[in-house]
Order: sequence, then structure tokens, then C-alpha cells
Amino acid sequence: MSWVHFLSGLYRGVPLSSLLELRVTHEGNCKKGVADRRFFPIGDPAAWRCLQELIEANLQLPSMVAFGVNPRKQKGGSDEDVACAVAVVADLDGNKSSLEGQKQRLGDLIKQVKPYAWVASGSAGHGHVYFKLETPEYDLERFRRVGKRLRKFLDTDPSEPPMKMMRLPGSL
Repeated sequence: MSWVHFLSGLYRGVPLSSLLELRVTHEGNCKKGVADRRFFPIGDPAAWRCLQELIEANLQLPSMVAFGVNPRKQKGGSDEDVACAVAVVADLDGNKSSLEGQKQRLGDLIKQVKPYAWVASGSAGHGHVYFKLETPEYDLERFRRVGKRLRKFLDTDPSEPPMKMMRLPGSL
């Protein structure tokens, strides 16, 4: 799945005035800060062309593009800037419990609920699993509770704020 298909499917149904937040950081140097931070209107085709140029430029550099999983209602990177929640993400990395155990629990879960996408996170066998909500969720406290239950079941890291940034698929 290309990043275009990934994002357009993920944001289907959100207000077109919502913003996609992107942050470019130098690979291996995330602590130094963001090299470039942009907000793109989800409903603006010209913004998607600019996004394409940013991704292509990123592929030439040792950098990473992160995106705001949940769209923003205004420019900013805090939970208060989130317009609505569109997906819950589980980070299967073996940090909290064994990676094998996390994958086994995920296997049990996907018999009931199909994930939207599995994205390799850079380390062998590790990944981000996206569960797209059927409709955008505007009650962010409810979203937090759903995410907490998912991560507890999978035994992954315990918290994910609505403003969560993740590596954009196809940006490596």
C-alpha cells in the first residue's frame, strides 16, 4: 500500500478542512528536533502534490517523515489540536513483553477485528498495527479508553495520546 492510499483511506470521512501534520527529522537524530514541520489541508489536492514533493525529497536524505495519525483542527501538536480520532495504533516492539507474545495476541485479535494496515517499523519483525475506526471519533476520552484496552490486550506500551506521530509508510 502506498502512502497516498494509506493516508487517503485513513482520513476518509474526516472534515476536509482538517489538517495532516508532518514532521521531518534527521534519521537517528530525533532528539535534535524537527527539521521541517508542515500542515496540509486534507481536502486540498495542491497540498497532496506538495506532500509528494516532500516525500520524494525525503527519500534522498537520511531522514524520517512522521505524520499525525489523527487529523488536526488547527496547527499544533498537542491533544487539544486534534480534530477527531481515526485510528488506534499498536506498536509491536517487544518492549513491554515478548514480541512473540504480542504477535500471538494480535493473531487472536485479527480473527475478530481486521486491522487497517501493518507497517514495518524499521527493526526486523517489529511493526505498527493500525485499527481504523468505522467513523471518526470526536470524543477523545472515549478514544483513549479504546486504545488503552487494545494495548492492554496486546501487552504493548500503555499510552498513546491522540496527537501521536508515527513514521509515514513509504517514506523510507
